[in-house]
Formats: sequence, C-alpha cells, structure tokens
Amino acid sequence: MKLLKKVLLSVTAALSAVTISVSSIGSYASYTEHWFTTYPCYKQYPNSYDCWAQTIRSMYKYVYNTNISIEEIISKYVLIGRVVKNNPNFNYSSTTTPGDPAVVLQTFGYFFDDDYNITVEQKLSPNEIIAQYSCNLPAFIGFGAPDMWHACALVGYRSGATSENVGRIYYMNPASGKIEKSPYLVYGDVHLYTDGDENQAMTWNITYRLI
Repeated sequence: MKLLKKVLLSVTAALSAVTISVSSIGSYASYTEHWFTTYPCYKQYPNSYDCWAQTIRSMYKYVYNTNISIEEIISKYVLIGRVVKNNPNFNYSSTTTPGDPAVVLQTFGYFFDDDYNITVEQKLSPNEIIAQYSCNLPAFIGFGAPDMWHACALVGYRSGATSENVGRIYYMNPASGKIEKSPYLVYGDVHLYTDGDENQAMTWNITYRLI
C-alpha cells in the first residue's frame, strides 16, 4: 500500500504567474475575478461527513480529467487508516464520523504524490492563494479541524484594487455542490456561505497544496 512520501511542512512556494486559459477573468469597477470555470462540483450525501472525500474527488477530476468514485476514495482511506492508526479494526462511516485529518492527508497523498509534492500548511496568505491559482492547481482546504471540520477545494479568488490583494476566496463547497465565495481576511475566520446565505464563521486551519 502506498502512503504519502513527500510532505513538506510550512513551505511557501515561489511560483511565477502564468496565463490560465480555463480561468474566468472578469473586470468590474473595483475588483477582478480569477477562478477555474471548468472545475467539477460534487455534493456530499445528505447527513454525511464525506466532504473531504468529495473534495479529493473533485481535485482528481480537475487535475487528471479522470473520474474516481467516493467508494474508491473511502476504501483507500480505511486501508491507509489501519496502517496509520495501527488498528486493524479501523473503519469509517460517512454518516457518523468526520474524516480523521491525519488519515485524510495520507489518502490525499495516495492519489496525488506520484506527480506532485504536497505541502501542508494552515491558512494561505494572499500571495500563496494567487500563486496556487497561477499554477492552475486547486488546493484542499479544511475549516475547524480536528473536530467537526469541513473540507472544500480552493479554486480561485477575487482581487481588489491591487493585484496582490485578495478580497474573496472561491471554493467548491461539497455542502452545496457549487462554487461559493467568501470574504477573505488576513486576520480572522472565513465566513462560509452556502447558496448565497452565510452559514458560519470557521477557522481555516488546514491546506494541502499541490506543487
């Protein structure tokens, strides 16, 4: 069984901007939008905690243009979890238990680390958000871990008066199965939105970046 081989902690990538043909860049009076308009959206099952698996599924589809099923992701999660937790009885029920962040990270690595280095960080800075978008790569972001946490895929941002400013982040939200946007504060929590209505303020404290 393959476990994550390349985890780099707290690394800031120095990436140059490139032109992204699949992005939507719309000019408005005081801001510009940058997001992946072809990004696949998946909605988590009702009353479930499989947002992390739907996020991995959407990123895999976008990066490799290949479908993987929720069942395949959860099967790998369980097998990897038995090794990580040294527990042959480790299991998972998406209706009763949030994903374990340590096992989710290793599962994420299973699907991506053959082709990418993976950095593990907390909340991204504006420059890191812009760099990630410029590489045409989404990022796995988590809010509220390690307890009742929620995972989404970072897919873009809205800039303000200067190109270095990020006023909002754009993310695929498995809770709605749609691209949502929320205000970004350098200091402070992200207010997650679902279908345009504010859900709750949550601490952005996990990011898995592909580099």
